[in-house]
This record gives sequence, structure tokens and C-alpha cells, in this order.
Amino acid sequence: MLLSSWLRLLLALRATGRFSGWRRLFSCCLVLISGPVLAQNQPLIDSLARASASQTDTTKAWTLTRLAWEYRPYNREKALALNRQALALATEAGNVEQQGFCWMALGNVYMFHEQDGPAQQSYQMAEPLLRKAAGPRAAGRLAQLHYNWGLLLQERLSDYAGAVHHLLQAVRAYETLGSYRELTTSLNTIANCLYHEQQMESAFAYYRRAEAAARRSGSLKDQLLVMNDFYSSYLELYRQQRNPAHLRVAIQNLERGVALIRQQASQSVSPQYLPTFLTNLAEAYTWRGDLLRTRQLLRESTALTKPLRITTLLAHNYSILALAEARHQHAALAAAATRQASQYLAACSLDDKATITQRLQLASTELGNWPAAYAHLTQYAAVRDSLAARANFQTMRRLMIQYEVEKKDLNIRALTQQATYHRRLLLLTVGMALLLLAGAAALLYSNRLRRRLAEQHLRLSEQQAVVERQEKRLAQQQQAQLQQEVDYKQRELATTTLSVERKNALLLTLRKELEQVADGSPQFKPAFRLIDKNLQLDDDVDQFCRHFESVHPRFFQHLAAQAQVALSATDLRYCAYLRMGLSTKEIANLLNIEPHSVRVGKHRLKQKLGLGKSVDLEAFMKED
Repeated sequence: MLLSSWLRLLLALRATGRFSGWRRLFSCCLVLISGPVLAQNQPLIDSLARASASQTDTTKAWTLTRLAWEYRPYNREKALALNRQALALATEAGNVEQQGFCWMALGNVYMFHEQDGPAQQSYQMAEPLLRKAAGPRAAGRLAQLHYNWGLLLQERLSDYAGAVHHLLQAVRAYETLGSYRELTTSLNTIANCLYHEQQMESAFAYYRRAEAAARRSGSLKDQLLVMNDFYSSYLELYRQQRNPAHLRVAIQNLERGVALIRQQASQSVSPQYLPTFLTNLAEAYTWRGDLLRTRQLLRESTALTKPLRITTLLAHNYSILALAEARHQHAALAAAATRQASQYLAACSLDDKATITQRLQLASTELGNWPAAYAHLTQYAAVRDSLAARANFQTMRRLMIQYEVEKKDLNIRALTQQATYHRRLLLLTVGMALLLLAGAAALLYSNRLRRRLAEQHLRLSEQQAVVERQEKRLAQQQQAQLQQEVDYKQRELATTTLSVERKNALLLTLRKELEQVADGSPQFKPAFRLIDKNLQLDDDVDQFCRHFESVHPRFFQHLAAQAQVALSATDLRYCAYLRMGLSTKEIANLLNIEPHSVRVGKHRLKQKLGLGKSVDLEAFMKED
């Protein structure tokens, strides 16, 4: 009964088994190969130390940060102390970008030494400072900050949603800056996070974007990194869904990667790239059932890996070979490969152990070696339990970090609010004091202005009274002058009229005397004609009219407008004499006619002017 349950468990694992940690194989090889790079560069450290001793504070802060980076791998306390010293100098200098960079450098040191909480807090301090700084250099450092933050959340805290959030911000910045190598790495990391969250379509879309960015960067390393992750994902997807199209895509593109490495052998490509691609491709051919091709690829990968001493990759090679031989029922070859894989298993990480032990368990199951399968299953279950415990620990640590961060955020927010309250209270107090001072000053100014306005108004009133008196005196003088002119012209007009009257009287007297003397003699006819001609008064009338118009302007125009019939020259003379207040007798003497004729002329004049019988003509003529 126990054996039956055990077999059902093995078959279920075989049907649904998934090799986790595939993506870690390539990164593990990179870490193992790059280990010597962490050796201390003492000449560079000495050079930076000498430079920092003679620099100004601003330049010294950058040098100290660079020096801290050199101490970061092997002397955590020294690196932290140098970064804090650089941060103090940057803060004193007021350089916002430099402060943000120093906080980011602190976070990098904490992250390298697995102090995830302080690392995340340092990144939180760096972000607003770098965001506040301007320029492409600050934008590049902000993008680098978000990328580091995303890696921290992905690899150390398993917070894939948070990692994608920060990596997307890095992607946007790198796209703007045209930094295609960094853009490739960011897009590839986002795709890995989304794949881990089983968001396949989104993950593949980001893999394609990463592949396009890698081609634009011109870096073979970037292209190979993306190709390995991208098309290994198709291989894992095939193991889940058994879709031949996925396996075909994986094989085609992994073959393309191998060919690309062989073609670009002249480039400085790290030696672990080719064996890693060969191992992945051998895994794909194992699923296809091509044993000869699998053996060929694994033989070449193992030959390249042994000089590099990458034990994890050797363990994967032998476990894949064991599974391939077991599927073709080559028990002896499968057992030999299993023993070889087991020799290297102890040096592998938990994720790689889970993948390798599951692969060995499947090989034993294919051969029907149930005790060995059970042993590998037990080992796999123990590794899975360790992975689950690690995941739970990471989750707990992430929650604790989030709690600490939120707690500190609350404390900072409370302190900020308290500081804001005190600042606002101080500002309010100062504002009220300033308002009171301003009110008092405004009141004093208003009183002073009111007194000044009253004085100005008084002076203006006095000046206006003086002006009015002067204007009145000037008007009186002008009126007197006008009156004098009118009186003068009136006298001149009267003199002219009197002279005309005397002349006419003289001429009439002369004519009468000549008539008595002539007694009808023709000799006196020229004299009579001359007298009659002068009695017509044309020149005198013109002179009279000019004088009259100067005294009474527009008088004749008003009469012409009032008249219903055109007025003759005699009518105008009647009107002028009436305006002057002459009597009928005086008018008759001036015109050399009888008084009766004057009365008849007045009557006709009233008719021409359209005046009624009740209207006094003399009074009408004197109206203004």
C-alpha cells in the first residue's frame, strides 16, 4: 500500500514536474567567474586617498564615494564610514544631487552585505533628492537607483510587483537618455519578474523589447543574456503545456545563440556563455528525444566547464545526461551520470539542488528504480522544504522591513507634521505681529495722509478763490472793454447816421434853393442830377450796414431767416433804424421821404416778417 502511494506520487511529479531555478543557472555562472574581480585594488585606493586629502569639500565628497565603492566588497564598516563622511560634506555644501548619490551608495553597501532594511531606507532617502536635482547626470543616477531598488525587491525580498514598479521607472529614464545597455538589463529583469508571477504574455512582450534594445546597444553579452532568459522561458513553458511549438522556438533560438557565440569568438565574451547555452540546448533536445545531439552538446559543455570549475553547471550537465540516458533505458550510463551529478550537488544552491534532484528523480522513475527514485524524491522534498522556509523567511523579512519602513515613515511624518505645525504657528505669530504693525503703520499713514489732504484741499480752495476772483475781474474788464467798443461803435454809427441826415437835409435845402433860382432853366439840370444821385445814399448805406453789423452781429441774417418774403435794401434800412430806436420822423428825414411813407413801409415790413397786428415792430426789432 505504501509502495503504491509512493509510485502515484512519483508519477504525479513526473507529469507536473517543473525545474525551478533555470534562470539562476546563467547568473550563477556569472558570479563564479567574476569572483576574482572583487580583489582589492590597493593602488587605486591609495590614489583616491591621496586625492581626497587635497581636494575641496565638493570634489572630496565624490572621491570619498568612489573610495567607499572600492572598500564595499571586503570592508563594510570602512565603506559605510566613507559614505557617511561624503554625505556630511554634500549636505554642508547644499549639493542635492551629491546627497542623493551618497544615500544611494550607502544603500548599495547595505544591499551587498544583505542588510535589506537599511538598504531600502537609504534608497528612500536618495529618491527625492535625485528627483529634485536637474540634468542628465542626475536623471541617470535616478534610473540607476530605481534599478538597484528593483533588484533588491526581486532577488532579496521576492517582492516582484514592487520590483517591476521601480524597474519601469528605470526603463523610462534609460529610454529618454538613450542608454540601451542599461535599458536591456532593466527590461530583461522586468520580464523575469513577470514570468515568475506567471504573467506569460506580458513577460514575453518585455523579453522582445529587451532583445530589440540589446540589438541597438550592439553588445553581444546583452543579446546573449536576453536570449538565454527569453528562450529558456519557452523551454519551461513547454514542460508545463507540452506544446511542440514552444520547444521548437526554444531550440531554434538557442541554436542561434550558440552560432552567434561561435561567430563572434573574436569578441571578449565571457567563457561561461557558450557552455551555458550548450547545456540549455541539450536540455531542449532531451525533451525532443534526440539522444545523440544531447550527448554531443553535453560533452562539449562539460569540456568547456571543467577548466572553469563551475560545479553547478557540471551538476546540471550530468543530471540532464542521466535523464536522457534513462529515457532510452540505458541504465548503466544513467547511473554513472547520476553518480557524477551527485558529486557536485553539495556545492549547488537550493534552487539548483531542487532542479537537479527532481531531474535525477525523474531519471530513476524512467528506469523503474523506485528506491533510488524515492531517495531522490526525499532529497527533493527536503530541498523544497528549505526553499519554502527560505521563501517564508523572505516574506517575513519583507514584511518586517515594510513594517519598520512604515513605522519610520510614520515617525518621520509625525515629526514632519509637528515641525510643520510649529513652523506654521511661528509663521502665524509673525504674521499677526506683522499684520498689527502694518495696521498701525497704515493708521498713522492714513492720519498723516488725511491731514495732508486737508491742507492741500485748503490751499486748493484758496487758490481756486483767487482764480475765481481773477476770472471775475478779467470778465468784468472784458465786459467793460466790450461795452466800450459797443458804445464807440454805437457813437460812430450815430455819427454816421447824423452826418447822413445832415447831408441829406443840406442837399434837399440846396435843391429847393436851386429850384427857386433856376426857374426851369436847363442849365441847372446837371446840378439836380448830381444832387439826386447823392440822395440815393448807396455808399452811405453800405458804410452804415458795415458799422451796424459790427455793433449788432448776424442781425440781418436773423431777419432773412424770419422773413417770409425776401427783404429789400430799403426794408433792411428800416429794420436797422428801428433797432437803433429812431422815430418815424427821423427815419423819414434820413430816407428823404414823407413820414406817411415810413408808416406804410413799417406796415409792409410786418407783413413780410409774418408778424401779427398785435406785435410791436419796434419791440420785435430790439429783441436779441
